[in-house]
Amino acid sequence: MGKNDKMVICGGITEGITPYIIEHYINAEIINPTIQRGNGVTTLHPVFANAAGFYAIAKGAFR
Repeated sequence: MGKNDKMVICGGITEGITPYIIEHYINAEIINPTIQRGNGVTTLHPVFANAAGFYAIAKGAFR
């Protein structure tokens, strides 16, 4: 992975580790998980990334 490659960061420690990652990968960016609720989309804190992913999987499995 090169210094100019794009990197996405997500998960519980995202906010704490991002400044250190950006020192080495200048195109790193934080992505926040989202879930669909009713007719809209809710953006969640990065700490909920795994929960949002498993929620999406469960919704698909039990429809």
